[in-house]
Amino acid sequence: MAFFRFYFFLFLILLSGILYGQNVFVIDSVPAVGKNIETNFLIQNGDNPTYKLFYYDDSKWDTIDPAIDDDFEFNRFKSICWFRFHFIVDSSLNNIPLSFEISQTGASEIYLDGNLIGGFGTVSLNGKDEVRETSLGMPIPFNYKPGREHILAIRYSNHNIEGSYNASGIKMAGLTISVHRSQNSTLAILETQNIAIGIGYSLTVFYLVLGFVHLLLWFFYKSNRGNLYYFLFTFNLAIFPFFICLTTTTGNMLQAHCYQLILLNAIPLIFLSLLNLVYHFFYENFPKRFKWYIASAIIVCCWKFFYWPGADFVFIAFPITATFDTLFTVIIAVRKRQRGSKIIGAGILFFAGFILFALASIVIASLLSATIFLGDSTLGSIVLILFILALASIPISMSIFLAKDFAETSTSLKLKLHEVESLSLKSIEQEKEKQRILETEKERLEFQVVERTSEITEQKKVIEEKNKDITDSILYAKKIQDAMLPAADVTKQLFPSSFILFKPKDIVSGDFYWVHENKDFRFIAAADCTGHGVPGALMSMTGNNFLNQLVNERNLISTKEILTHLDEAIRKSLKQERADVESKDGMDIALCRFNTDFTEVLYSGANRPLWIIRNGEILEFKPEKKSIGGSHGAHESSYSEKSIPLEKNDCIYIFSDGFADQFGGPEGKKFMSKKLKDIFKSFGTTNIEEQKAKLETVFLSWKQNVTQVDDVLVIGIKI
Repeated sequence: MAFFRFYFFLFLILLSGILYGQNVFVIDSVPAVGKNIETNFLIQNGDNPTYKLFYYDDSKWDTIDPAIDDDFEFNRFKSICWFRFHFIVDSSLNNIPLSFEISQTGASEIYLDGNLIGGFGTVSLNGKDEVRETSLGMPIPFNYKPGREHILAIRYSNHNIEGSYNASGIKMAGLTISVHRSQNSTLAILETQNIAIGIGYSLTVFYLVLGFVHLLLWFFYKSNRGNLYYFLFTFNLAIFPFFICLTTTTGNMLQAHCYQLILLNAIPLIFLSLLNLVYHFFYENFPKRFKWYIASAIIVCCWKFFYWPGADFVFIAFPITATFDTLFTVIIAVRKRQRGSKIIGAGILFFAGFILFALASIVIASLLSATIFLGDSTLGSIVLILFILALASIPISMSIFLAKDFAETSTSLKLKLHEVESLSLKSIEQEKEKQRILETEKERLEFQVVERTSEITEQKKVIEEKNKDITDSILYAKKIQDAMLPAADVTKQLFPSSFILFKPKDIVSGDFYWVHENKDFRFIAAADCTGHGVPGALMSMTGNNFLNQLVNERNLISTKEILTHLDEAIRKSLKQERADVESKDGMDIALCRFNTDFTEVLYSGANRPLWIIRNGEILEFKPEKKSIGGSHGAHESSYSEKSIPLEKNDCIYIFSDGFADQFGGPEGKKFMSKKLKDIFKSFGTTNIEEQKAKLETVFLSWKQNVTQVDDVLVIGIKI
């Protein structure tokens, strides 16, 4: 409690030139004037108007410390009570005006010898009508007769014990009362308080203006964080006088308590922001202990907020430690002759010196259980002036440093300007020389460009001619490939209800389809050769020729035998069994053989499946997991075949992987086989030509502007 009173009276009591005296004693039950009366009060819970009377018999009342600040006293206090105190004033104080000063957390009515002499707030039997107020430092004058016994009776209520705390944050349900010389009138006290409040608000504005100026400087030049740290320091300083003024002008206990909490929590923040500022100026990197200071400041604030045990000790220890650290940092900086250390150090040392003096006074006063008062107005004025100068010392030193820094920067800029002008003249001469060289070089380059352009034009003509020859050759190869593929009318004759969707990636294709008929069977295949374009087309022609030989000349009718011999023929023709030949070319194929009445299909596949859509469901027949050709050394050239009964309206599909591998859609992904299955299942009773049209529309819509990645071949047959 002594700590808060120190700062409170610095603004109020010290400014007024000291309202009350000290070192005068009264005899018997009244202690020294200016000290709290803490013992010999009588207490009776409840409310009875007769308790105020001078002759009321209170001999059976209990005694209590009226502050009511420990658990034992809390249990004895029942929200409303009467205090009585018997005292005699020494005759040496005859004709000296005296007054009571009350500090309370509830509401009170003060009676002397049965007569009401003052009070604060509204005393009530219930918490709803009770109004708790502070005394705002107002004295209560009283008349007395030396040597005669007087009765001080106090009617007191406090229905919110849990929310009642004194100025230092200690839970106090009751009140404290002290006796003082009445040297000033109430009007004079109010006038003095108004002057103090005016100075407090002036200091607040002073700090805020300085802080926001530097905050604006930081916004425009963020690399200099010193301006930001300076703003944080002055902002925390501004909080202190501002909330002291608010505490002084409010009588509401809840508001006063909140203001006191903010005041107490602002103190560690002031020292933390001061350390932050000093570390910024005198350390290249912040010392690791700064993190401990931050953690300690948080703990201190939490302790004062929740009133944990030991809070007062930590609360005093933190600013003392931070102040010594600040002094130590400044002294080291001065010894190292760091830039600005003497100017900033002078302000910080002056500020820190006064703070240490203040803290030492607080510690001594706390140890002596005394409240700090000053003896005369002259000393009070001197301390107040020193206090204001101490608070202004850091801003003043910062302003001097910044002015000096600005002057040095201005001088440096002038020197730099002269250097820039000299360099500019040299640069202009160099630029002129450069222009002359460039003009000469430009003429030479223009001549070279003309010569080079002529060469490029000739080369372009040669390339265009070669490209034309190559394109013509590929177009001719396409005619050959088209001639090799079965004619549309032949395919329709053998498979009346069918379609072939054939979309080469380039002019010629690595995909091909094959159709054949003998007297008992009809064959159809969809093949996907290695690569596309010209290499794929050559492979497709090779595969087509071998299929014709195997069926026409060797009269093979088993699909597995056809694929087995096709594999052997491809590998033998490309010499793939030899280790010294690097050929992995081959093909994937789906081969089907239908009987003439289309009641059964025989299927063999090399990496290409057969899908049958029957009654809206898909029947998938998987191929062998090996290609035709494409391997070295020993190779198992045998394939299986599946005989599948067919039903009316069955739809049979064989295809290459080009459709499913096409990139496109809203996310640029592959089409995938699952989507292709869903499309086939969605056809239902759609006729075969409409199926082809829908497939082509889906492909183009999916691909959009994406380049086609492979040849596309899809064959559909409806039974």
